[in-house]
Amino acid sequence: MSDLMVGLVVMPPAMLNELYGKWVLDDVFCCIWYSFDVMCCSASILNLCVISLDRYLLIISPLKYKLRMTSCRALGLILATWTLAALASFLPIEMGWHDPDFELQSSNLTSMSEEKQCRLLVSLPYALIASCLTFFLPSAAISFTYCRILLAARKQAVQVASLTTNVPNMSEDHVQVSANPHNCQPVTHICDLCKL
Repeated sequence: MSDLMVGLVVMPPAMLNELYGKWVLDDVFCCIWYSFDVMCCSASILNLCVISLDRYLLIISPLKYKLRMTSCRALGLILATWTLAALASFLPIEMGWHDPDFELQSSNLTSMSEEKQCRLLVSLPYALIASCLTFFLPSAAISFTYCRILLAARKQAVQVASLTTNVPNMSEDHVQVSANPHNCQPVTHICDLCKL
């Protein structure tokens, strides 16, 4: 969904910006446009984090997965992802907290040779906090969960391999038992039958 929104909302104005070399849309839409840009990119990374968590729970405890990951919890995780992405983008940008010169400059529309440019200029605190919340922490979580998934998959592969090597031995024992179910000695001579 986030990638679709990037394609539908973010890319067309960016294409116009590249074609004309200036911001041709309304000044108010500039702020909304890069807020959507930040939100969709953040939501995309956070959704990857939630997907990795979902796969981790499925691989680590497949029997308890249905109990842990209900549809309500999945919906809650999706809503939390989009809420965090919106809070990291729309709230600080609309409030002007991202602006390096908050008191001096109220808009990110710059004038270069009488041509308006729509650029997202951010302060260092905003860049650090937003990137930690929406990039570095999710990336660390994704790396951790996929490493654990890899270790669990290797462990399961070893267990499956050990089971498949034991199966031929068990089948040979079964064939021997079924061929001679009462542990009787084979009859070699007709007189042996008389002894029975």
